[in-house]
Amino acid sequence: MRFFGLIVLLLWGARQPVLAQNCWTNTAGHAFNAELSEITDTHAVFVMQDGTTNRLALTALNNASQKTARKALGMPEIPVCFLPTFNLCRKDLLRIEDLYADERLDVPQWRDACAKILAGFRSQYYKHKLFSGDYPNLEKRLLSGMHFQ
Repeated sequence: MRFFGLIVLLLWGARQPVLAQNCWTNTAGHAFNAELSEITDTHAVFVMQDGTTNRLALTALNNASQKTARKALGMPEIPVCFLPTFNLCRKDLLRIEDLYADERLDVPQWRDACAKILAGFRSQYYKHKLFSGDYPNLEKRLLSGMHFQ
C-alpha cells in the first residue's frame, strides 16, 4: 500500500508546474511575494498570492532577484568572455524575428538565417573553450522567447 501511495505521489508531483517561490525585489526597492513560473531572457511570469499572473520585464527586478530567478529555473549566467558574442547573436536573432514578423522573410529564409546565427554561436562557444555542459542551457537562454525553438 505504501508503494502504491508513493507512486501516486510521485506521478502527481511530476504533473505540477515548476514554481520557485521567493520574495522578489524590484529596482525601486519594493519587495513582493510571488511564485516564479516561467522566465525568458527578457521577462518573468509570476503567480501572485491571490492567484493572478503577472508578466514582468526582468529589468524591473533588481540584480539579485534577476540572478535568483535565472538560477531557480536553470538559466545559466553568461561567462564574461562570451558576453559580447552572446549579445550580438541575440541582437541578430531579434532582428531576424522582426523581419519574419513583418513578412519580409518567408519561413525557409527565416529558418536559414536563424540556423546560420546559431552555427556562428556554436563555433564561437567552442572557440572560447567553455564548459560543454553549459552549452545547451546557454543556447536555450539565447533562444528564450523566440519562435525558432
